[in-house]
Amino acid sequence: MARGTGGAPGRHAALRESLADHGRRMVHDGLVDGVSGNLSARAGDLIAITPSGVPYQDMAPADICLVRPADGSTAAGGRPSTETPMHLAVYRATDAAAIVHTHSPFVGGFNWSSQHLDLGVLRYGCREAPAGDSCDARADAVAR
Repeated sequence: MARGTGGAPGRHAALRESLADHGRRMVHDGLVDGVSGNLSARAGDLIAITPSGVPYQDMAPADICLVRPADGSTAAGGRPSTETPMHLAVYRATDAAAIVHTHSPFVGGFNWSSQHLDLGVLRYGCREAPAGDSCDARADAVAR
């Protein structure tokens, strides 16, 4: 995904289109089911993130939210993902350019099995957060 540039929300059209396209691809590839998971990307002085409650197959570029990283307020789009605090914590703590947070049915099933799978994911920039915690607690755990 390309990085956007800072400034007015209209300057982020290509990035918003890219996130909407990648959301549809996540559905097609079986990485998400329904409205689960979310995508975000740095957009200069803003963070572009998928909206809450909008099915990926119905998502339009204008639905992609532009959020201010300092306080989480919305500059454009609808209601951002409920997991925006987790995304913002990662952006504040790292130089990550984008985040793809899936709720794959396969991973969900594995998670419920209570087994541990060590794939060395930390080297790929992934972080693990305890399930069931509040979004703010997960955000703190992921950003560490």
